Amino acid sequence: STDRKLARLEKITHQAQSTHPTPRHAVAFRDTVVPAMNDLRADIDALEMLTPKNLWPTPSYADMLFKL
Repeated sequence: STDRKLARLEKITHQAQSTHPTPRHAVAFRDTVVPAMNDLRADIDALEMLTPKNLWPTPSYADMLFKL
């Protein structure tokens, strides 16, 4: 579920933030945080396509890129 994916992303991000030195920190974000973000984003992108624009609570990616 989206809630589980968000909780997983929060946990992985916290773990990656505590990684040192800096090169290992960067690798942790590349290998764990970015894939978890992409996994969650897939759900959010699908929801955005199903939800009427006037009910979507935040600007869409298209709005941010072309209208702000």
